[in-house]
Amino acid sequence: MTVGHPPIQLSFSISPPFFKKYGIETDLEAIQRVINDQNEGFLRLCAMEYSNFTYEVHGHKFWGEVDWMLRKATMERDVTIHIMVDHHETKSFLSRHSLQTLHGYGKIYVKTILFPKMEPDIPFTRLFHSKMCISDDRAWVSTNNLTPNYFENCAGFGCTLFGTTHAGNKMIIDLKDIFDRYYGSEYAKYLELS
Repeated sequence: MTVGHPPIQLSFSISPPFFKKYGIETDLEAIQRVINDQNEGFLRLCAMEYSNFTYEVHGHKFWGEVDWMLRKATMERDVTIHIMVDHHETKSFLSRHSLQTLHGYGKIYVKTILFPKMEPDIPFTRLFHSKMCISDDRAWVSTNNLTPNYFENCAGFGCTLFGTTHAGNKMIIDLKDIFDRYYGSEYAKYLELS
């Protein structure tokens, strides 16, 4: 779909997969397309939370949908991948372990971001809530964190912007700049492997 003046090409995506029957691709399919279509260059990925495990009462299950795509991109297509997640979310063992297995794999680099507290301390206001996947020529922006429960069970909405027009390309460059500003800031630190 192309909208606006100047025009921007975009597509929408939703979750959970139940809504696919209405003809709209799922958020998982949208992020897969962005990751799988990137050859060489950089891929920037951020979310408040990342995990490759489902959280279940009777044990956890591995869910490698995003994980395998990232590994394949760096090993087979020489893509450098920068991942950034909120520091507080790495307190969960499964989330931290998921990120530790990615950090340093091929050319995948994971940072956590922690903003200083402000007075008054209002819960959940100083967290990194952005959810994006940005390649050289497209960007997926979503309400979904990068966990199986968000993709499979939560109501989410995403939008993929394509760099096929001047305005679309400008928006992708702006999103890259925003990501890089945080990734390179004093608040973002490489994930500790211990």
